[in-house]
Amino acid sequence: MPKEVFSTHNLMSPRLFLPMIVLVSFFFNAAAAVPTRAISPRGYLSAHDPSTMIQCKDRYYIFSTGQGILSRSSSDQVFWSSGPAIFTNPPAWTTAAVPGFAGIFWAPDILFFNNKYYLYYAVSTFGSQVSAIGLATNTTLDPIDPAYQWIDQGPVIQSTNGSAYNTIDPSFTWDNAGNLWMAFGSYWNGIYLVQLSTTNGMRVATNSPTYHLAYNGSIEASCIYRRGGYYYLFVNWGSCCSGVNSTYNIRVGRSTNITGPYLDRNGVDMVNGGGTLFMQGNGKYDGPGHVGIISDGPNQWFTYHYYDANAWAPQYGAYGNADFDFVRLAWTADDWPTFTNDWSATYRFQADAADDQGQYSGLLQNGATIQKDSVHDHVLNLNGTNQYVWLPPGVGNAKTFVAVVKWRGGGAWQRIFDFGVDTSKTIMLTPASGDNVLRCDLNPGGNLQTVQWNQPLPSNVWTHVALTLDGTKGVLYVNGAAVATNNGMNLLPVNVASQTNHLGRSKFTADPYFNGQYASFRVYGRALSAQEIAAPLPLISEPHAGDVWWPGESINFNGEATDFADVPLSSSNLSWQISYVQDSVTNLVFGPASGISSGIYLIPTSATGNGNYVITLTATDNFGRQSSKSITLSPANRDAGWSSYFPLRNNAADALGHFNGTLNGAASFVNDSERGQVLNLSGANQFATLAGGAGAFQTFMGWIKWNGGAAWQKIFDCGNDTSRYTSLTPSAANGKLRFNISLNSIPGEQIADASAALPVGVWTHVAVVLNGTSVMLYTNGALVASNLYANLVPANLNATNFYLGKSQWPDPYFNGRLSSIRLFSRPLASWEIAAPQVSIAQPAQGSMYQPGDTISFSGTANDFYDTSISPTGLVWTVSFINGSTTNTVLGPLSGSSGGSFNIPTSGAGATNGYYRIALSGTDSSGLLASNSVSIFPLPNASGTEWNAFYPFDSGARDAGNRYNGSLFGGAGVTTDPTEGSVLNLTGGNQYMNLPATVGIARTFSAWVKWRGGNAWQRIFDFGRDTQHWFFLTPKDSSGMIQCGISPEASTYVQVIESQIPFPLNQWCHVTVTMDGRQGILFLNGNAIAVNNSVNVWPSDVVPVRAFIGRSEYSGDPYLNAQLDSVYLDSEPLSSLQVMQNFLQPTLRMASGSGQIGLSWPAWAGSMQLYTAPSLSGAWTVVTNTPLNSGTNFSVTLSLADTNSYFRLQWP
Repeated sequence: MPKEVFSTHNLMSPRLFLPMIVLVSFFFNAAAAVPTRAISPRGYLSAHDPSTMIQCKDRYYIFSTGQGILSRSSSDQVFWSSGPAIFTNPPAWTTAAVPGFAGIFWAPDILFFNNKYYLYYAVSTFGSQVSAIGLATNTTLDPIDPAYQWIDQGPVIQSTNGSAYNTIDPSFTWDNAGNLWMAFGSYWNGIYLVQLSTTNGMRVATNSPTYHLAYNGSIEASCIYRRGGYYYLFVNWGSCCSGVNSTYNIRVGRSTNITGPYLDRNGVDMVNGGGTLFMQGNGKYDGPGHVGIISDGPNQWFTYHYYDANAWAPQYGAYGNADFDFVRLAWTADDWPTFTNDWSATYRFQADAADDQGQYSGLLQNGATIQKDSVHDHVLNLNGTNQYVWLPPGVGNAKTFVAVVKWRGGGAWQRIFDFGVDTSKTIMLTPASGDNVLRCDLNPGGNLQTVQWNQPLPSNVWTHVALTLDGTKGVLYVNGAAVATNNGMNLLPVNVASQTNHLGRSKFTADPYFNGQYASFRVYGRALSAQEIAAPLPLISEPHAGDVWWPGESINFNGEATDFADVPLSSSNLSWQISYVQDSVTNLVFGPASGISSGIYLIPTSATGNGNYVITLTATDNFGRQSSKSITLSPANRDAGWSSYFPLRNNAADALGHFNGTLNGAASFVNDSERGQVLNLSGANQFATLAGGAGAFQTFMGWIKWNGGAAWQKIFDCGNDTSRYTSLTPSAANGKLRFNISLNSIPGEQIADASAALPVGVWTHVAVVLNGTSVMLYTNGALVASNLYANLVPANLNATNFYLGKSQWPDPYFNGRLSSIRLFSRPLASWEIAAPQVSIAQPAQGSMYQPGDTISFSGTANDFYDTSISPTGLVWTVSFINGSTTNTVLGPLSGSSGGSFNIPTSGAGATNGYYRIALSGTDSSGLLASNSVSIFPLPNASGTEWNAFYPFDSGARDAGNRYNGSLFGGAGVTTDPTEGSVLNLTGGNQYMNLPATVGIARTFSAWVKWRGGNAWQRIFDFGRDTQHWFFLTPKDSSGMIQCGISPEASTYVQVIESQIPFPLNQWCHVTVTMDGRQGILFLNGNAIAVNNSVNVWPSDVVPVRAFIGRSEYSGDPYLNAQLDSVYLDSEPLSSLQVMQNFLQPTLRMASGSGQIGLSWPAWAGSMQLYTAPSLSGAWTVVTNTPLNSGTNFSVTLSLADTNSYFRLQWP
């Protein structure tokens, strides 16, 4: 958003510091699209050895190592809250079986069967083989359910000194035959497997065999996952429980047999030390371990714990608090699991040491400054005496380090960067070593590895220098060219376990500080190739990652690029294109458009699909090297899923518009005496082809009339070839109706066979439902076959082929007729198979409305046999939903196939919430089904992005007149000699109360003149009690400025504490920003403290009060201060925006004789002067050239309109 200072020609403006301010009225420029963010877990994430995630009712649960077994839960898999421990006291048998056990249970895992939850846990002590795995059961995981009660079932398996194994770290899987198995084990001989009873969850017999699966000198935390024809064994190598000093990494192998052997990608048996690296420490995610995998059908996700390298862990005396993460699991083309944490951090020093990606922001130290440069704009300047930049520990785990610097020369052993722990554990880059050469050292503590050039870094010239490390070699680049390689450099920065990271400062106190400038510093979580090192660097400034699109709205795109050395490229080097991607189909809708740095694309008002818009900027440097960057915009109100309907009356089109088909081999339509027009396939090369994206279905159903014939005809066959496929045949070789799916041809097939073949010569309704854990096969609405251990779904195939009537094998073509084929992206419930099919023709899901609109709706329903249900069987209901409140605004309306209703012209019903239009249909048998769509207010009406500004020129009124506050206890507005009208709080029960809505702001800023006093006064406190708050205090118990946030103070608190006190009796500008990953505290425009692990939003606090000057704690003192220009924003401002807010200049005026004189400080010379006839009018640049007196810029203008407005705006 622009940062502006407004004035009118007939008023002298006071000093204004906040964005979008005018003297007589206020101008807001909120973006129209509703912002969204990447779905990363937030809240109470602290967990070691997390269990597999499991659902109970409408919540998800995870259990972890801790006293009594710790629990946490979430309603959306995003925000997590703590729950009760499983055991108040450990079962008596545990302390008897394991001497010294004190109730800290290890590594629980959970599964559900027999209508019970089975929670397994380990009982042990460190360094001991005397261990046991126990079992507790419960019928529910909901602590408020009356049936909630954990019943301990005792030990499942135990180990003692001298046993073949150590019984810790249980995990579970079902084999293809429905047998239940438990993997377990650790350093004592590795990982073992034992079969469990499917009746009670205990060992099948006390002397049942165990199977040795894997061994390594340091191994534990096993997990077996079945997919297709393979069982995958995940294990941890290395050590845990030391924060960033933990060496945990995850390995994997696979087997076609549950009992092994498990081989890695090189064919090495895991019993013999094999194990392909799946995941290791990277960025803030150190020491990953303890995989647990769940499937939502087409996709797999896994939980694991990591040691947060950006979070201090006092229990370890190091960085690396244990948290859990929940991420998508991907698979390679040859069916190996893969995960890449491809992160990066970019420091362009526009205002401070902020990371462009918002995860690894740093701090300037000892007066390090940002200066202007004629080529690079803003650069970091370090004086070579004591100035440096602090960066968070996680940055040290990168594999590529890139800097553009201008070194002024000087003594040897200066540091471009030095990341590590102390002088014995470090990775560093010096422009000139004692041998006067550019050199990198990597030393994890006793094994120094070096890569160096044969000359020093050039001095007094901008130079690009880069370092890549991939675990096999280290490569040093200067100005884009490799200048040195060490092929024996087999260590990685993660081996250093960095805890203090500096730009410009050495770990050796005698070494000089870096003397020079940085145009940029970049790190990457992977080793870049030589081509990537020299590639240009495009930057999309808008739209932003996580933004969404709305029909009828414009996509404003803007960007720039530099070459690899940060030299700006012109717009002639840029090319833009926008694509729309839906149902695996990509359509170019804009461009390529070259020679522009910005533009606008108007989204059609009829665009109501679920696709994404992908905006791509390609930069080409002057040597023809190219690179691209893309931003993906998802729909603002995505439909939960898709469905397709192929009536097959006269073509193969999808009536719902997703996956149109084509006919092949003279396939034709005939008039059937029972069903009218149907598709007829003769069995001789005739078939239909559907678009490949239809292969993501989880329910197939349709009417089939088979004429009989040879086995292995295919009703449908979807996949890629004879290795990856899913198909439905009326008769397999065994003479039975069969559904099968496989990722590994016949050995990997998961099969559901009916008891007989499909009937010949009669119409039969056939349905297949897959949910990721089982397959159900129905005929005429009745279940005829199931496979309760089939865990594949068609989306796993990434199908390129979808045939009706044709096989991917050299099988006979289908001979028969097809009618009314339906596909659903979700698994239908059994009752839905025979239920009516309800369709809403209008409005479309996600449609937009404006105040006063008339909304028309219409729809139809068919019964199981595709007979239309008359309007008398239809019922319409329209509901208005706003927050947690739902009101019926129309209906129930019976006997009609459509109707209309009106949106109010004003009020909440016009601009807030949304409307849901629901249609239900009841067939002649009394079966009922329903469908619904939701429509939403246009973004300019809903105003989802918001800000509030309190200038205190009219009490506690918000300048936008939306979030007006109230003053209490005698708080009042007074006049300050420099600030004008300000809020005065004396510290004696005086405070300001704001609407709770503003308590979810992600930016708070204000000018504060603090008079001092006792600790724990509050500049603001937004919360609901002493357990849930978001506050800023000028003085904590250490005497420092502190911001704190907690959605649950008893379990999770994050603070941002400065190392300096709040200045007394002087106006200071203070800002706090929260983006869900880190929190930053600013004073007078400079970042003074950062916490790179604040993984909550203020909205997670769910505030019911928003105080200025008062605490949620009744014993805390009230604020003794004056405040001015309090500003709140729904979005986190960037560091540059914060600095610009702080640096808002005074726009002064003098008028007379038909002229007006405007002046502003010289330091704001890069701001542009604009004018407009009204605040709602078009703003144009004032073209008169300002005069520069050295201290001020000024311009004299003729008055053409007595209502002219002027503003200064940062570029």
